[in-house]
Amino acid sequence: MHNWAELQKPFTENDIEWRVQNGSLKNGEPNARVIPYLTARAIQTRLDAVVKPENWRNEYKQGPDGGVLCGISIRCSDEWVTKWDGAENTQIEGVKGGLSDSMKRAAVQWGIGRHLYDMKPHWADFVKGGQFSAKIEGKWYEYNVRGLTPVKVDKPIAPVKQPEPVQNLDAEYAKELSDRKKAITALMKKHQLGNEDVKCLTGLSSIKNCDSAADLETAQLLLEEHLQNTGLIPSQEAA
Repeated sequence: MHNWAELQKPFTENDIEWRVQNGSLKNGEPNARVIPYLTARAIQTRLDAVVKPENWRNEYKQGPDGGVLCGISIRCSDEWVTKWDGAENTQIEGVKGGLSDSMKRAAVQWGIGRHLYDMKPHWADFVKGGQFSAKIEGKWYEYNVRGLTPVKVDKPIAPVKQPEPVQNLDAEYAKELSDRKKAITALMKKHQLGNEDVKCLTGLSSIKNCDSAADLETAQLLLEEHLQNTGLIPSQEAA
């Protein structure tokens, strides 16, 4: 039998993400309240750890009014038990946003992350180098959650100065640069990220003028990590 108490165990602060519930600028300074949420990855990790990968699965089907229903099934003895819940497609990411949200709600049916509904919104303390980031009125800001100890995260060091343009790059390296730029540009277009968004998240002032494949690779990984952590893309897409 599975350890249901372990499956429903509250997540630690390190496992919980936060997003802005409502935010605005007051006298040019950001002000916002934030609410907790779990990423699909955290739910998958909990299921893998408690019931083991071979003993759970999820499936999706169309819900009413164009939404998405997710069913999470867990093998109990020789029988599969499924619990369903659904969500509307999100304005930001359409169907993929609906997939992510419906999985989170289906997980709550199993008790995973249910304790988050008892947590009250917190205020955000906006500081440079904060653990989280949010876009308020078109501009990105970093913040910590008031009352919680920030978790130190080792982030790749963003380049301070771009290398001088390299002339006569060999064909293979030039192709790698082109492919990296196309991948990043596709992410920006798909998820409606502007140049300032990318600069804030990666440290690169210009994707177009960057001639370092290593810097572009780091920038792409940072963007994918941010989108995945905010639930905009599932972990398998980033891989």
